[in-house]
Amino acid sequence: MIIDFRNRPPYGRFKESFLFQQEAVEKYGVKFDVAHTIAVEQRSMALYEQEKQEAGIDIAVMQGTKAQNPDMVELVEKYLGKYYAFAALDLNDTLEESLLVIERYVLNGSCSGISMIPSFASYLVDDEQLWSLYEKCEREKILLMIFSGGNSRINYAENNPIHVDNIAKQFPNLQMIIGHGCWPYVQEMCGVAYKRENVYLCPDMYLVNAPGYRDYIDAANHFLTKKMTFGSAYPLLAIKDAKEFYLHCGIKEHILPDILYHNIAQALKLESISSQ
Repeated sequence: MIIDFRNRPPYGRFKESFLFQQEAVEKYGVKFDVAHTIAVEQRSMALYEQEKQEAGIDIAVMQGTKAQNPDMVELVEKYLGKYYAFAALDLNDTLEESLLVIERYVLNGSCSGISMIPSFASYLVDDEQLWSLYEKCEREKILLMIFSGGNSRINYAENNPIHVDNIAKQFPNLQMIIGHGCWPYVQEMCGVAYKRENVYLCPDMYLVNAPGYRDYIDAANHFLTKKMTFGSAYPLLAIKDAKEFYLHCGIKEHILPDILYHNIAQALKLESISSQ
C-alpha cells in the first residue's frame, strides 16, 4: 500500500494550471533528473490512472488552489477511498471567506484537511493575521498543510523554519504538515520537526536529487521515522520516478512502510490502512 501525499491529477482546472504546461514539466524534469510522461503531455486522466496503477500508488492526496476545490471534491466522491483532498485557502480572501471554505469543504464536506501557501499572499507563516485560521483548525482538529520552501518565496530567508516553529509553539495541538520541507533549510526544518510533536514533513520533490536531500533521508532513518511522508509532486515529477527514488535513495527497508503509507494513513485516520 502506497499513499502519494502530493499529487495533482490532470482533471478539471488542474489541467489549466502551469503545472501541465510543457515548459514547466521540462524545466523541472531537467532540474530533478526525471522524465515526464505521456499522461502529462496529453493531460489524460485515463493515462494518468494507468500510470498511477503501474507505479503501485493506491491513494493520491491532492492539494491545489481555491479554484480547484470543486474538482478535488468531485474526484474524492467519484473514486471513494482512492483520492483524498485538502481544501485550499486563498489567503488574499477575507477571514470570513476563508472560514466559509473550512466549513463548506472540511467540516461539512468530504475534504480531509486544509492547505495554504502563506507566501502567495505575502504572509510569513507566523503572521498574526493568520492566527484566527490556525485557532480554527486547532479547535476543530483539522489537519493543516502549509507550504514553505522551494520557489514559494523569492526571498529564501522567508522560508526559514523559525516561522513554523513559532506557530507550532503557539498552537501545540494544531497538527501540521510542512510541504516542500522548508527547502533549502533542510537541517533546520528537520530540527523543528524533531522538537515539535505537532509538526510533520512532506519534502515531496525536494527529497529527489535536490541539494541537501540526504539530510531528509538521515532524518527519515532515525528521529523523524514517524514524521515523514512520501509525495511525488506530480505532474512536475513522474509518479513512478519519484516512488522509485524514495525506494532506493537510502531509506531503510523496514522504515519505508512508514514513509510510504503508515504515517499519513494515521494522520488521515485511515485505520484499516495504517494497521496493515
